[in-house]
Amino acid sequence: MATAVGTRSRLVDNPWFRSALVAVMALGLQLSLVADLRIGGAAADIMLGLAIAAGLVGGRRGIVAAFGLGVLYDLMLNTPFGLSALAYTLAAWIAGRLSDWLLRDVWWATMLVGAAASAAGVLLYAAVAVLVGVTDVVTWDLATVIAVVAIVNGLLMPLQLRVQRWALLADQR
Repeated sequence: MATAVGTRSRLVDNPWFRSALVAVMALGLQLSLVADLRIGGAAADIMLGLAIAAGLVGGRRGIVAAFGLGVLYDLMLNTPFGLSALAYTLAAWIAGRLSDWLLRDVWWATMLVGAAASAAGVLLYAAVAVLVGVTDVVTWDLATVIAVVAIVNGLLMPLQLRVQRWALLADQR
């Protein structure tokens, strides 16, 4: 019995296990609740926000987590496979690179970086979608989607950062 408890606590302390747990729970939340809450016809994308938060706090580990979030979400979408994974990974990488010199002293800067990176992620998604032949992504509604995703993820960024610190930095405590 003691070895089972010891094994369980080591599994929970594993950042990859925690990251997978966060990804599956976020996907469930995205598909069940967030997709139905629409503002101006556009739904938020908390999976993108979590990918950006992973890039901000996790370094290379965060970029891999962002890719995993994108792949997991791609499994549920009817778009070409890998589109979300590419957009999420690039947005997380950009946010991670910018965080080194943007996030110094101002607490609300993470919200601005989260909003800007979310807007960039949606634009990257749309640009790559057009390159692979998906034409119905770029419409007048794209501006609404960018605004909704950027605002929601900007407001949720402090919470998303906290979740990703818990998940990705578990072994560094």
